[in-house]
Amino acid sequence: MLFRKTQKNDIRPPIVDESITTKNTPSLVSSDLSVTGDIISNGELHIEGKVEGTIRAKRLVIGEKAQVVGNIAGTHVTVQGRINGNVLANKLHLAKTASVEGNLEHNSLSIEAGATFEGKCHHVNKDIEANANGSTKPPGERKQKANEPITSV
Repeated sequence: MLFRKTQKNDIRPPIVDESITTKNTPSLVSSDLSVTGDIISNGELHIEGKVEGTIRAKRLVIGEKAQVVGNIAGTHVTVQGRINGNVLANKLHLAKTASVEGNLEHNSLSIEAGATFEGKCHHVNKDIEANANGSTKPPGERKQKANEPITSV
């Protein structure tokens, strides 16, 4: 895991070196830990505590009691806790205990009954991980085209 200052709107998933084996134990921000700053991981990351900053990981789980204030990006993201920020994910799952205040940009989205979501949702027709070099803008910065239909979850 690497802590690094990033640009405020840069929430793209990290560029992943596939030669690195990611079968290691997931990194964990435990329930008794608060982090202020950005977190970047090329592997799996579980957040159970509080994070204020941008989080980018290949696989990311926001635990049921976790609280995140900041933008999130990952290839596979599961949200069970609270997020106040935008989410960018190839595969995004909001569990029944999830609470998200922010915009979602995804390729695949599933929302369980009971989850709450306040914001805009945008489906991307291509693999978000393939756009890790910068072609996908963070949610909320995308402009609606004049003739584009408005869609919602």
